[in-house]
Amino acid sequence: MKRIRSAIIRGKRVRIVWRNLSKENVLGYAHQQPHMIEVDTNMDEKLTADTLTHEALHIALPDLDEEAVNQIAIDITTMLDRAELLKGDE
Repeated sequence: MKRIRSAIIRGKRVRIVWRNLSKENVLGYAHQQPHMIEVDTNMDEKLTADTLTHEALHIALPDLDEEAVNQIAIDITTMLDRAELLKGDE
């Protein structure tokens, strides 16, 4: 898995920071200003994909409620996994 440092989400450049978040008991954060996503470094590829998708949804659709963000992220990650685009634990 390549740890990208930025992405374009709905026309906004979003910085992506990879760091150990285990002491904070979260998998990721999305910050609207400045546009930044933080992702925990202690996850397998599938959970990382789910977390990155989840946080990207917060940036793309900030008014979407947490339940909808969770479900959409799970649905997208499940689709990618079923298409064998995720490697899981390695």
